[in-house]
Amino acid sequence: MLILLGGFVLFAWATNNMALIQIRPTLVPMSINGALGFVFSGLGLILLNALRAREAKVVGVLTLILGGLTLATFIVPWELFGPSSLMSPNAALCFSMSGIAFLAVTNSRLSSKGTLISGVLGAFIFAFGSVALFAHLIDLSPTQGWGRIIRMAVHEPGGFGILAVGLIAFSWQNDKQKVIGSPQWLPVLVGVGVMTISLGLWIHLDVPKQSFIATAVLMFGFLMASLLSVAVYFMQRERRLLVQLHLSHQGLEKEIIERKQVEEHLRISRGELRGLSHRLQSIREEEKTKIAREVHDELGQVLTALKMDLSCLEDESSRDSKTFREKILSMGDLIDQTVHTVQRICLELRPKVLDIFGLAEAIEWQTKEFQDRTGIPCDLIMDKENVELDVERSLACYRVLQEALTNVVRHAEATHVEVRVVTVNGYVLLEVKDDGHGIEDHKVFNSHSLGLIGIRERVLLLDGEVSIRGRHGEGTLVSIKIPLSPS
Repeated sequence: MLILLGGFVLFAWATNNMALIQIRPTLVPMSINGALGFVFSGLGLILLNALRAREAKVVGVLTLILGGLTLATFIVPWELFGPSSLMSPNAALCFSMSGIAFLAVTNSRLSSKGTLISGVLGAFIFAFGSVALFAHLIDLSPTQGWGRIIRMAVHEPGGFGILAVGLIAFSWQNDKQKVIGSPQWLPVLVGVGVMTISLGLWIHLDVPKQSFIATAVLMFGFLMASLLSVAVYFMQRERRLLVQLHLSHQGLEKEIIERKQVEEHLRISRGELRGLSHRLQSIREEEKTKIAREVHDELGQVLTALKMDLSCLEDESSRDSKTFREKILSMGDLIDQTVHTVQRICLELRPKVLDIFGLAEAIEWQTKEFQDRTGIPCDLIMDKENVELDVERSLACYRVLQEALTNVVRHAEATHVEVRVVTVNGYVLLEVKDDGHGIEDHKVFNSHSLGLIGIRERVLLLDGEVSIRGRHGEGTLVSIKIPLSPS
């Protein structure tokens, strides 16, 4: 709109069309400078909304120079422009403020103060345009008194109104210091608006017979502008305090909820740790009982049988040599059985194959032993050459495999198991998948599922990841990822 307004007037000057320049012979004509100022201001608003800061700054400089030089001709008697380029002082001042506003909002150093400056200047531009409009409405003479200073061309107040609204709207939208949707400079905007109305009334009433009334209206306007500005300021401050209080309340509520969640997680963790500790104690006692039973029942019986055979040898040594040889063979079998039992007990306590041959061989032996012991087919897919871990990580993988296979036997009722061991992006990936019932979601993190808790604790202690998923009727997948080396 501003560009069209200025463009039409420039076209009118080029074609000497006084109807567009002056509207009526008794009115003030719009100067060429004024038309150029509206073109620059309209272009500046477009560039600001298009976020073209550099170009808007250039336009701001041109507008400021145009308004400043024109304003200088009223202060210093220079003949810079001809009669066709002369505009009223308040119009020149409005273009100067427009240029300053463009420079303020495009200056990165001013940050949020730029929108404050442009918004306030927009309010003053609106005030100057409104006062000039009052002068036209009361037909104030443009050649003497206040009319010589505030009178504009009849279409200039509308242009400055559009310019002021554009600056205020842009500053309002981009102000980073808003107080619940309104900018911090709203009190200034309210005060300037009230003062504009007061000045308009004062101009209308400022005649000799009504000078007292005009002065009273002007003073009342100043008072109301001050009171309303202060009231808006305090309202903004109160709203800011209420919002801060509300945000603090929300923050406290959020913190309370988070603390309750943390306390709940700690309570669950303590329960899991207590359960795990109890489980470890129980397992230790069970292992002790099992070892004692194995030693007593199997080794004790075998050693007793050997002792009896030795006693018999004393009696049979002088009699039948055939019976003597059979006793010797029987004792050899018992000794072999004893050695096998001792090896099995030691293997369950600490797998030697893991220490001697490494993780790959231990996993291969464990899956084969599981298949032989349970009769459940167990397929092994393993990147044997790349599975190289230190002792701690190897033992963790082996124990996780043992626990997963034990759970298959105890709970899954599976008919087939697949074990997969590969290396992926610096991690060793161990997966145990069965085709059993499938673990339910609520049991995965159940505090009583101590075997699964043990798996998670082993893996997380090594900065690894654990995933346990199951679908009803489709089986369970236990998956762990452990770094190949310490981080």
